[in-house]
Amino acid sequence: MRILILFTIAVSLFACSNSTNQEAKEIPQVYIEGEAQGTTYHIKYIDNGQINFKKEIDSILIAIDNSVSTYLSTSLISQLNNDVDTVLVDSIFKAVFLKSIEISEATNNALDVTLAPVINAYGWGFKNRSTI
Repeated sequence: MRILILFTIAVSLFACSNSTNQEAKEIPQVYIEGEAQGTTYHIKYIDNGQINFKKEIDSILIAIDNSVSTYLSTSLISQLNNDVDTVLVDSIFKAVFLKSIEISEATNNALDVTLAPVINAYGWGFKNRSTI
């Protein structure tokens, strides 16, 4: 019986001590969300200063969209896919393109980055866009 009483006291003290420590050590989280690449994003991160980096994150995602988004008719890749005469590519486009060539070669051309003609043929691209 004495052991049971000691055990109960020890558990009670530990539980009280533990909950107090958990409350004192609350983790400061920041949650942001937005839209990019034709969908939405949700980011949760820990920051003692509670700094919200939404503006910085959005600027990076906008730069990616403006370069390689097939959802934007004005993006660099959309301009290339729609036969615009001259397109100056940026570092994002160049990095994605070079990596896609590398993967294509490594997979014996299992990855084909030239899908725009097929996408347009089905009416999903910006040329001859059809409504579904």
